[in-house]
Amino acid sequence: MRRIVNISKETTVKEILERYPQVLTIFIKLKLKCFGCPMEELHTLEDISIQNRIDLAQLLIDFNNKINEHEMAPAKDNTKG
Repeated sequence: MRRIVNISKETTVKEILERYPQVLTIFIKLKLKCFGCPMEELHTLEDISIQNRIDLAQLLIDFNNKINEHEMAPAKDNTKG
């Protein structure tokens, strides 16, 4: 059984992108250029919400939904040809 992931406002950009690359689509959709930035190791999701005037609660919901949608998806069976 897969576990439910719950990221927080203290999660850094680097952590979330390394662990859950599927969230890159959210960064792109919101036109956030955080990925690849030298500050990604230090900036938290709270930091980027403040700097970009994005609602933190909604940002966390979006990230958690995207991550858990991926985590809860059935594993692909690569044994079938």
